[in-house]
Parts: sequence; C-alpha cells; structure tokens
Amino acid sequence: MWRLIFPALAFVLMAAHVMFHSMPELIVIPGVLLLLLAVPHWLVPKAEMFCLILFGGEWIRSGVELIMLRMTWGQPWHLAACIMVGVAVFTWLTSLVFYSARLKSYYGERGCCSRKD
Repeated sequence: MWRLIFPALAFVLMAAHVMFHSMPELIVIPGVLLLLLAVPHWLVPKAEMFCLILFGGEWIRSGVELIMLRMTWGQPWHLAACIMVGVAVFTWLTSLVFYSARLKSYYGERGCCSRKD
C-alpha cells in the first residue's frame, strides 16, 4: 500500500499546477482522484491510470507553452524543459503502480480484461 504515495504525490503536483494557473475550480479533479485511492473498487485503478496519463499530457502541453514563452523572451529554457519532462515522466510512470500484485488484490481484478480460468 505504500506504493500509493506516488499517485498521491502526482495528484498533489497537479493540484499545485492548477492553482498556479489560477484555476481553483479545477482543483476538485485531483482532489477527488486523491480520495478515490482509498476506495477498494475494481474501476478505481483504471480511472486513476487514465487520469494520470492525461495529467502527464498536460505537463507536456504546459511545458511546451512555457518553453515557447521563454524562447520568445530570450531567457534560458533548458532547465524548465528538463523539469517539465521529468514531472510528466514521473506522472506517467506513477500509473504503473496499479499493476502491483498487492494493489490488484486490494482493488480487485474484475473488469473486461480479467479471466477466471
């Protein structure tokens, strides 16, 4: 269960990102996803992984925007690019924690892809 620290951190980072961009109404999305980590239902990991993949895409989109802005202003952009890519990769890799055996047993393995042989 300690592995859930990584998605929780990714959701907190996304909440901070949303607050930085002055969109406090969107903080509900990572907040609800953070609370859903405690619900033992087979659909939760699928929804969490989907949202983590989308959040990683948002980090890339935001990073490209930041890099273009810095290049326009003539400022150094390499460090910003490394940080944004690092956060995006961390967010994407975080979705892999739901494949661990302990989390699969906690959430249950029902759904379209599970087989009962």
